[in-house]
Amino acid sequence: MRRLTTGVLSAMLFCAPVWAADDKPAAKPSADSTAPQKEGTSREDAFKKLRNDLAAEQAAMMKPLREAKTDEERQKAIANLKPVNIKKYETDLIKLIEEDPKDKSSAAMIVFAMTSLRSQNAKLAGYLTEYHLDNPAITSVLQTAAMGRAPQLTPLMEAILEKSTDTDKKGLATFGLASTYFNQGEDGNAELMAKAEKLFDRASTEFGDVKLGNTTLKKRSEGFLKEIRELAVGKTLPDVACNTLEGKAVKISDYRGKVVVLDIWATWCGPCRAMIPSERELVKSMAGKPFELISVSFDAEKETLEKFLEKEPMPWTHWWNGAKDGVGTDLNIRFFPTIYVIDAKGVIRHKNIRGKQLDEAVEKLVKETEEASKKAAN
Repeated sequence: MRRLTTGVLSAMLFCAPVWAADDKPAAKPSADSTAPQKEGTSREDAFKKLRNDLAAEQAAMMKPLREAKTDEERQKAIANLKPVNIKKYETDLIKLIEEDPKDKSSAAMIVFAMTSLRSQNAKLAGYLTEYHLDNPAITSVLQTAAMGRAPQLTPLMEAILEKSTDTDKKGLATFGLASTYFNQGEDGNAELMAKAEKLFDRASTEFGDVKLGNTTLKKRSEGFLKEIRELAVGKTLPDVACNTLEGKAVKISDYRGKVVVLDIWATWCGPCRAMIPSERELVKSMAGKPFELISVSFDAEKETLEKFLEKEPMPWTHWWNGAKDGVGTDLNIRFFPTIYVIDAKGVIRHKNIRGKQLDEAVEKLVKETEEASKKAAN
């Protein structure tokens, strides 16, 4: 329940689209780096009040969930949660920043907007690049950029690589750029993946000791390099091994001759659970055909998965990996669900597709497999 609660908090705060402010020209900073304020109110005070108001609203939102004593009360509290209007706080903060983006206090405001509010406003990244490149606070933004899902930070990371002498910043910027290119090129763009590979290699060799969370850039980069060099679309999937719920040792090559969807998931993962109805329909439509859906559970306890399956029909093949290495290391699993679509020869044909896109891909590959079998029989 703890993981579910944490996930719900994150989802309620940020599940809605991340809004960006209007792309209107920014207000020019005053010549003396001061801006008109309400009497008795400094920009720093206004920023402090905004943060306190946000924290108070988030605490009030979560209070019924924290005070729930039974599963029924928790589920009711979850159902009644209303997301905080992050857009309002972002809009108010951007107005405050644009009163004087050069001011030192604006750097902290921008960092808060881009990390705590997850703003994707490109102008804010521009202000950091132009006015605050040497400010230590932007290291927090680079940690966010390392996820590779903030392309608006690309100019900032490029500027750091060109001008900064700070090893940590340069390392994080290198890794962040690599991650950005990786995410943009994962659909088959060879040019972007080549750029990502080069930068991950540099992050590993030149900035390997730089910390990223509880690990190092070397370790994180090596995982991505493995994905690029061994786990990309068009490569043969490594012969990953696991165990069934009955404890039988199995490996992916046992399913040669079939189209395989490998679904790496956990019962506590909301997006994973959301896929179950469409997966049921897919399995039903593929009955009797050369197809196998294999769900690989990362639940810490096998009993958790078994109890879940008693209540939630999932009539297909299940492996239990547990919350340990195994498949997680072999496939550099970074998020759930992770999806691999493998053809009858074991070649990776698609990654991380869902819904209609997954259905259409499977249908096409199964048809190819059936036609190849008929041709071979003749």
